[in-house]
Amino acid sequence: MKTEGRQNGRVLVIGGSMAGLFAAINLRNQGWQVDIYERAESELANRGAGIATHNELYQAVRSAGIELRDEMGVHSDGRVMFDREGSVIMRREMQQIMTSWGLIFRFLRAQVSDEHYHQNKSLVDLQQHEHHVTAIFNDGSRARGDWLIGADGTRSTTRQLLAPEIEAEYCGYLGWRGLIDENLIAPDVLAQLAHKMAFSMAPGGHWLGYLVAGANDALNPGSRYYNWG
Repeated sequence: MKTEGRQNGRVLVIGGSMAGLFAAINLRNQGWQVDIYERAESELANRGAGIATHNELYQAVRSAGIELRDEMGVHSDGRVMFDREGSVIMRREMQQIMTSWGLIFRFLRAQVSDEHYHQNKSLVDLQQHEHHVTAIFNDGSRARGDWLIGADGTRSTTRQLLAPEIEAEYCGYLGWRGLIDENLIAPDVLAQLAHKMAFSMAPGGHWLGYLVAGANDALNPGSRYYNWG
């Protein structure tokens, strides 16, 4: 629990996307001073990725002080599975909110002031001392903290500096994903897909899809996207 008037110390978070924001907000709520350093020069763009919520995400969002609400996504009441010819072979009830990277990011980002969210800060080096760490950025600036968290993604500079022997390896499969305007889906097909997470097997893999918010976070029918993978 946060103790009023008490600061545990300062934490530097490298990376200002979803993981960095979750870490920063939770640590701040525990009494830490936290600053985020993001390499992008401007506000992170919508990644166009759908997110199917689940209990672990609910817990993470609530721990950051956010309560999931209807405006955070498209309501889904179940799952549906099709065979290769398009016939329904299974239905299951399951209440979920189908949200998106952009929506969750903006709710989290609103909780961190610009004073503590630093853009155009690309980490180039670290200096570890007995009781603190110093982050050095591409513009020559430095930041000092008691702890440093690397939340800078798959191609993490933090990891390269601290554990250069770790390399990314191909896991044996890949995924394609994208978004299409829901109006491009035939009405009779959309009627089967709306408010459902849909699945089907395919040679060598499978596909899935569900509705998410459209442009400018629009949630009204006719203005949403269909997220497919």
